[in-house]
Amino acid sequence: MLGAYLDLSGMDEAQSMALRRQQLGRDLRILHRYYTWTDPLPDSPAGLAPDTILLISWDGSAYAPVNNGSQDELIGRAADALARYRSPVFLRWAWEMNGDWFDWGGPRNGNNPAGFVTAWRHVHDIFVARGATNVAWVWGPNAGSVPPQPWNDMTKYYPGDAYVDWVGVSGYLTARSRRLDARARMWLSVDNLRVIGPLHGITAGGLRDALVRLHAAHPGLAAVCRLDRAAARWVPLCAAEFAAFSGRLVVPAGATADAVTHVLIDEPLGDRPLLLAVGGAFVGAKIAHAVGDGRIVNTLFPEIVAASAAGRTPRPPFPAPVRLPLVRALLHHFGRHPARLVAAGGISRPPAGAGAAEPWQPDVRYRSARSAHALAAVRGWRDRYAPGLSAAAVLFAAAPAALTRAGLPPKWPGAVALVDARRYLPAGGTVDGNFSWGQYLRPADLTDPRAVHAALAAELATGRPLAMLALRTARLALRPDRPATASRVSARPQPELTLTHIGRLDGYLDLPWAGPPEERRNISVPTTSGPEAVTVSFSELAGALYVNVSFHGSTFDPGRIATAVELLCRDPVGLVSAAAG
Repeated sequence: MLGAYLDLSGMDEAQSMALRRQQLGRDLRILHRYYTWTDPLPDSPAGLAPDTILLISWDGSAYAPVNNGSQDELIGRAADALARYRSPVFLRWAWEMNGDWFDWGGPRNGNNPAGFVTAWRHVHDIFVARGATNVAWVWGPNAGSVPPQPWNDMTKYYPGDAYVDWVGVSGYLTARSRRLDARARMWLSVDNLRVIGPLHGITAGGLRDALVRLHAAHPGLAAVCRLDRAAARWVPLCAAEFAAFSGRLVVPAGATADAVTHVLIDEPLGDRPLLLAVGGAFVGAKIAHAVGDGRIVNTLFPEIVAASAAGRTPRPPFPAPVRLPLVRALLHHFGRHPARLVAAGGISRPPAGAGAAEPWQPDVRYRSARSAHALAAVRGWRDRYAPGLSAAAVLFAAAPAALTRAGLPPKWPGAVALVDARRYLPAGGTVDGNFSWGQYLRPADLTDPRAVHAALAAELATGRPLAMLALRTARLALRPDRPATASRVSARPQPELTLTHIGRLDGYLDLPWAGPPEERRNISVPTTSGPEAVTVSFSELAGALYVNVSFHGSTFDPGRIATAVELLCRDPVGLVSAAAG
C-alpha cells in the first residue's frame, strides 16, 4: 500500500487533501490521524470525503492500568465515540509494541508480551460491548524487535485472529538525508541555551518519552533528526534508532539552575540537534541554532517540557510554515515599494578593530538576574517623557550605559541588534527554522533611547535586515564557508555588543512552576561570536524583567559584568537619564 504525505508546508489538512485530490484525480481512500491515549476520539466523519475511511493510530498505555480496569471509563468513552461514528473506521491501537520507545512497549512493561495481549483483548471487548462493531482492528508491530531477543519477537504480541482484522507492519527507510538550507548553515556554529525552574514533576524519563512521541508524530522534524555537521545534513532516524539516540538527548545535572547551565555549556552537541539537562527542579535545553532561531527555541522548549509533564505528544513550533519564506518576504516588502531597495542597499557593518595581540582561550560565562520593578519603571518613564518609544529601545540604551558605568565601555559606537525578519512576511505567514539577522545599528548616541529607537525604526523601515539576510543566504547557497576559530584577543579588549529583546515568554507561563515568582530562574546563554563579544538579552516572564549576559571570562572580569547586570536590574531609567544628562 502506498501513501501520500499530508503534513505539507504552508497547508492545513483540508488544503493538503484538496491538493492530493487534484493530483490523484480522486479522494484518498484512507486518511491516517494520530490521537494520544487521553484525546477524545472522533464521533463523526465530518470533513472526510464519502469514499475516505479514517485510520486512527491511538496511543496505548502501560499494561497494568488497562488490565486492572482503572482505564475502563476512558476506554468506554472512546468506544462510545466510535460507535456513534457509524461508518467503518480502522483502529491501530498501541502500535510498535515490540519496541522499547513507547510506554506500551513490552520492554517497558516488565518484558511481558502476554500483558499486551491481555490489554489488547480487554480494550477490544469493551468496544464490542459498547456496540463499536464498525471498528476494524489493526495490529501493527515494528518490523524489527528492540531488543532483538526471543521473548520480544513480534509474534509473542499477537492477540489472536478473533481480535485482529488487519495487520500492518512499521518499517522505516532512513537512508535519505536532507541538506541544511542556507539559513540553517548560517548559524551552524551557534547554539541556543536556556534554563528554567523550579518546576514540578519534570524527569529525565518523562522528557525522553516526550521526545520519542514527538519523533513518532513528526519523524522528519529537525529537532528529532541527527545533525551531520560535516556534511551539513539532517539525517532522519527510524523509531528504533531514535529510541537509542534519545538516550543521548537527556542528561542528569546537579540540583540547581547554575549546575544545569554549566552541564549544558560544557557539553558539546556534536551530532545532536538538542540536549536537555535535568537537575532537581530545574530543566535546561541547548538547541542547535540550525534547528531554529529564538522564536523556534522559545516555542519548542516549553512545549517539550509541558508535554513531558502532561504525558502527551509535543506539538511542532510552526506546523504549517509558508513556502519560500524569503522570497515571499522580499516580494511583500520590496515588491510594492521598489524604491526601498535603494535605501536598503547600504551595508552597515561594525568598524574593524586593531589586530589581536594576546593568546586567548574561550571561557564561556554568563550572568543572569531578575527584576520585579524594572519594566514598570521603564514603561512609566517612556509614557511620561518619550511616548511612542519601545521599551526595547530604553533597555538597549541602558545596556551600554551600564557596561560603561561598570568600567567596560563598548568598543563600537553602535551595537548589533538581533531582528526577527518574520515581520516582513505577509500577514499570517510563519517560518520554521531560522529567519533572524544581526543588524548593526549606529545611532547618534548609543545610550540615548530616542536615538536608539530612531535608528532601529529606520533600519526596519528600509528592510535592510531582510536584504542582508537574503544576501547572506544567497552567498552561502553559492559558496559555503566555515567560521574561523579565534585564538588571539586584543591587548585592551572592549565589549563588542550584541543586543536582543526576546519580549514576553508567554509559552512558559503555564508550565508547572514550583514556588513563588521571585524564585523563578530564566537563564539564557547564547553562543558568543568572538573573544570580545558580549551579548545582552532581555526577556519578560510573568511581568518581571530577566537580564542575561553571556561573555568570555578569559576576556572580561566577571565582577564587572555582574556590576553591569545589577545596575540594569536596579535602575535602567537612571542609567539612560544619567547618560543623557
